[in-house]
Amino acid sequence: MSAIPDSFISYSNEDFLKLKKILHKNLFVKVKILTGSMRPLIKIDEVITVLPIKDDHEFIPFQVYLFRDQDKRLVCHFFWDRSKIDESNLLFRPLNSKWIDLPIKREEVFGMVKGKKVTWWLQIMYVLRAKFIGFK
Repeated sequence: MSAIPDSFISYSNEDFLKLKKILHKNLFVKVKILTGSMRPLIKIDEVITVLPIKDDHEFIPFQVYLFRDQDKRLVCHFFWDRSKIDESNLLFRPLNSKWIDLPIKREEVFGMVKGKKVTWWLQIMYVLRAKFIGFK
């Protein structure tokens, strides 16, 4: 593993758990973002600081988190809601897409991104769009 892990790279269960241990030991981890799904909030090649979250962490809508998706890649998107079908599943979404990510289990969340939250005017836009148009 490199000194600064990259987002959107697949991490085995073993490597993911190693990264989580490093995060909880050091109280933060730097991660390099490789995609533009959160532009302009987070730019391509930007290095973000990820903070650990506790087991009883209450997820904050529009707060940005780093999680591992179904393809085992680290993804940096904002928290949208809990699944209506299964409350244990968390829903995240990027800024630059009409689509919501596939549901994520709590244990796949790596940590919370320090100092990055969707602006209030974008929050209003997303809420209104979901209410009147819906998401795909």
